[in-house]
Amino acid sequence: MTIEHSGTPPSDKKAGAKNLRLAAGLAVSVLFGWLALRGVDYQEAAAIAWQINLLWLAAGVLLLAVGTAAKASRWQLLFYPVRSLRWLGLLSAMMVGYLVNTVLPARLGELARVYLVSRAGRAAPAHTLSTIVVERVLDSLTLLIFLVGVMPFLPVPDLIRRSVLTLGLGGVLAFGLMMAMALRADHGLALFAIPLQLVPIRYRAWLTAELENALSGLDALRNPRVHAAAWGWSLLIWALMGGSVYMFMLAFDLAVPATVAILLVSVLNLGMIIPSSPGYIGVYHFLAVQTLGPFGVAPSLAMSFAIILHLANFGSLSLGGLICMVREGLSFSDLSKRRVRSAAPTKPAVQHKEVQL
Repeated sequence: MTIEHSGTPPSDKKAGAKNLRLAAGLAVSVLFGWLALRGVDYQEAAAIAWQINLLWLAAGVLLLAVGTAAKASRWQLLFYPVRSLRWLGLLSAMMVGYLVNTVLPARLGELARVYLVSRAGRAAPAHTLSTIVVERVLDSLTLLIFLVGVMPFLPVPDLIRRSVLTLGLGGVLAFGLMMAMALRADHGLALFAIPLQLVPIRYRAWLTAELENALSGLDALRNPRVHAAAWGWSLLIWALMGGSVYMFMLAFDLAVPATVAILLVSVLNLGMIIPSSPGYIGVYHFLAVQTLGPFGVAPSLAMSFAIILHLANFGSLSLGGLICMVREGLSFSDLSKRRVRSAAPTKPAVQHKEVQL
C-alpha cells in the first residue's frame, strides 16, 4: 500500500516565509522611496551633492566613529560583572553586526554579534543577547528623551508627535519590566515557573539555564553606579551622533537650527523599527525628507542630503565591518543562522567581580 504525503516540507515553508519577509521589506522600501522622491529634481539633487563641503563631511564621519567607539564601551559595561570581554573584541563584533544588518535581511546582525562574542566562551549566547536588548531599550529611551526635549521648540510633524507618544509608552513599559526582573533576588526567574512546568522534562533544565543566562544580562541595571554610567554613555553616544548629523548639515549649508540635528537623528534611528530592505533604503530617505521639509528645506536639497548622509553612515560602518571580518577571519557563510546556533558555546563560568568605573 502506498502512503501519500500531503503538505509542504518544513524546509520549503521556512524558505517561503523568508522570501515573503524579504519581498515585504523590499515593497516597503520601494513605497517609501517613491514617496520620498516626489517633487525631487534629480539633476538639481546631483548638482547639490557635488558642491558639499568635504571638510565638514569628514568631521561628521569622525564624530560617527567616536560615537560608535562609545557604544562599544557601553556594551562592555552592560556585561557587568563579567570583566573578561575586551573592548576591541566587542567593537569588532558590533561593526560586523552593522555590516550584516546592512547587506542581509532579517536583522541577522544581532545574531552575528552574539556568535562573535560567545564563540570565545567568555559569555553565554543568551547573556550576550540580553545585553543587546538592554542596549536597544536604553537607545530608544534616550532618543525619546531628546525628542521630547526639542519638540516644544520646533515645528515637528503631527505624525512624529503621535509616534513619540506610542514609542514612549512602549519604551517605558519595556524598561519597567526589565527593572522589575533585575531587582528581584531571583532576577524574575520565578515569573517563568508556570510556563517552565509545561516544557518537557528533558528540556526543562536546559531552558532554565538559558533563562538564567538571559536574566543575568540585567545585572548592570541592579548596580546603581553601573546603571547610572550606562545612562551617561547613552546620552553621550546620541549627543555625538547628533553632532555628526549637524556636521553633515554644515557640509550642505542647511539653514536650520542645530536642534534639528537632534530631531533628525532621533527620527531616523527610531524609524528603523519599520520593516524594510537591508540598509533601510527608502524608509531612511523618506523620514529625512519629511523631517527637514517643515524647516524650508526643498525636496531636492533634502533628498541629496539624505542620500549622502545614508551613504556616509552606512558606508563607513560597512567598511569598518568588512575590516573587522577580515580581522576575525570570517565570511558571511560563517554568520548564517545555522552556523550561529550550532557554534554557540555552553554556559561559561561567570566571575562576579566589581567593575571599576
